[in-house]
Amino acid sequence: LSYGLSLNMSMVFSIQNQCTLANYIISVERLNQYMHVPSEAPEIIEDSRPPQKWPLVGKVEILDLQIRYRPDAPLVLRGISCTFEGGDKIGIVGRTGSGKTTLIGA
Repeated sequence: LSYGLSLNMSMVFSIQNQCTLANYIISVERLNQYMHVPSEAPEIIEDSRPPQKWPLVGKVEILDLQIRYRPDAPLVLRGISCTFEGGDKIGIVGRTGSGKTTLIGA
């Protein structure tokens, strides 16, 4: 009986060690994957900078915008006028199909 219990404990210890070893191997594989992740591009790419005369502050002004999807279709946006100042964060809200994406695409 004592030999049986001893054998049982040896098996438990062996299985526990195998599980721990498997976890270590997986950890090493993950570290290897992270070490080979490609670097992101730098935030400022010198070759892609705008010209020196590029304006620092922009402004988008829309006056009496009227849009239809086809020449024979009715207007979907009528008389939209708005100004977006540079640096402002604008939210456009409305129900589904109200023309939010159409306005942004214009």
